[in-house]
Amino acid sequence: DIKISGRGTKNLIALGLNLGFALKEACLQVGGQGGGHAIAAGATVSPLKIDEFLKIFSRIIGEQMQKGN
Repeated sequence: DIKISGRGTKNLIALGLNLGFALKEACLQVGGQGGGHAIAAGATVSPLKIDEFLKIFSRIIGEQMQKGN
């Protein structure tokens, strides 16, 4: 499995970033495990699902940042 660790900044959190939510939701859709806090979170994803995970994760982060603006 691929282990993922994410860290944000206070400024990004203020703009709507929630890494814990994004990692958890993306992982749920590809059979991985993830979660944590808004500013710091982690996940584990199968190498066979990493491309799909990255697309979903990117979409979720994009949606979060659009809501924050």
